[in-house]
Amino acid sequence: MHVGLVTACYEPVINGVTRIVSLYRSYLEKLGHRVSIFTLGTSSLKDESCSIYRSPGLPLGNTGYFLAPRYSRPIQKKIRRLDIIHCHHLVMGLEFAHRYGRCPILFTNHTRYDLYLEAYTKLPSQVTKLIMELTWSRLARKSDAIIIPADATRNILHKFGVLEPIQVIPNGIELSKFSSPRVSLTKKDLGLPDDAIVMIFVGRMSSEKNLRVLLNEFYVANQINRRLHLLLIGDGPNFRMLKTVVQKMNLANNIQLIGEVDNDQLPAYLAASDFFVTASTSEVHSLTLLEAIAAGLPVVAISSPGTDTVVGDGKTGLLADDKPNELADKMIVMAANRSIRTQYAKNASIASKKYDIRLTISRSLSLYEELLADKRLGIRN
Repeated sequence: MHVGLVTACYEPVINGVTRIVSLYRSYLEKLGHRVSIFTLGTSSLKDESCSIYRSPGLPLGNTGYFLAPRYSRPIQKKIRRLDIIHCHHLVMGLEFAHRYGRCPILFTNHTRYDLYLEAYTKLPSQVTKLIMELTWSRLARKSDAIIIPADATRNILHKFGVLEPIQVIPNGIELSKFSSPRVSLTKKDLGLPDDAIVMIFVGRMSSEKNLRVLLNEFYVANQINRRLHLLLIGDGPNFRMLKTVVQKMNLANNIQLIGEVDNDQLPAYLAASDFFVTASTSEVHSLTLLEAIAAGLPVVAISSPGTDTVVGDGKTGLLADDKPNELADKMIVMAANRSIRTQYAKNASIASKKYDIRLTISRSLSLYEELLADKRLGIRN
């Protein structure tokens, strides 16, 4: 089977979508399938050898995303030869797949587009809602099947007029990489005291991740427990601003902005930490949360549909209301009780087993075959 993975951006950009696309490519190829990736950007010889096809586009600042009205003619021809197209972005992805593809199309909705639009445009929520009602449902209709990684997203899609049949296929990760890291780090390696209680956040340093709230809540918790330390791993447009905020809050001794870390090194940082923390409410099915529980880390987070799917309150972590000081209270409780952390860590490891990437690929392949069978019977396309 020749599978085309369509995405608005790809490596070297590092985010949840590019990582899941990379995993799909790797595991589909291991099963003997041919995989091509279609995206926007600047081509290279390495890309061609790996069947990564980048159509020219206008760069959107330093985000790694590009804007283009169409795919180039050579790439249009290549996309017509696919057996299955699996899109991972709505804009700059699904519309192109529908325009040029001649085979069944799937779309996995990885993103809360409404929240991202609010975060980046600062438009009123009523305006954002109207825009998403006009575009989300219109573009989603261009797919033959819609996948959501978590059932909590179903109501959100329905709210914005996406009424087509939806299937749940959870995102997956390479469990063993995080449960048994090849490299280890200690608190001493990180320049921290042995009695430090380390919480870690991994993700894009950008406004939709609610990082100013995370820093404010950490400040409150740190006033109560001075042993608390926070590792922030990732890069993004707000990285420098966050570094300045940390200095102004006099938290430079307790917060480390480490920057981007290679995915092979990330398990070591997780293993050196005591629990994972996030204030983001924009997640659909966060890979970093899956990686955290696979590493046996309890989670402290603000309750939201995407996060609640992964984190069991009082089982694998503690969920806070989205109100001032609520997240800080949960940080303090988690830090103060080693026995709770130990029990939640065990529960987290067990809960992570259902997020094996091989299960994700198997279920996706079954859907590919179903769509191809429908096409042969003339039910679709």
